Amino acid sequence: MRHSLHRFLASGTLNTLASYALYRLLLDFMVMTYAWAYSISWLVGIGVAYGLQRYYVFRQTGGRFGLLWVGAIYLAQYLLGLALVVLWVRGWGLPQIWAPAFAIMVSFPLTYLASRRVFRAR
Repeated sequence: MRHSLHRFLASGTLNTLASYALYRLLLDFMVMTYAWAYSISWLVGIGVAYGLQRYYVFRQTGGRFGLLWVGAIYLAQYLLGLALVVLWVRGWGLPQIWAPAFAIMVSFPLTYLASRRVFRAR
């Protein structure tokens, strides 16, 4: 578990950077609205997350519905993160700049545990 947790953190960092780079590319060079750029980069990020988790982090197939489960996990992570950001800023009146860090700190362990369940050995 310890090694997969380290690999999960590394792959998540890589995926986040790659998704952001794609977002900027779509925004700046494809002259796309931010909503479309964000949506496309988020969807591509789910595919990248699935590939990294399957072949690098957990080294398991994830079963027939692995990609769908990973998509559901990341959708839940997004919704949870959004709720946590709103709670941080509107509910507690804390600085906006730290809201995403709070959301990541809460959602990261949950995302890891859910992903580990999808990719457990069958």
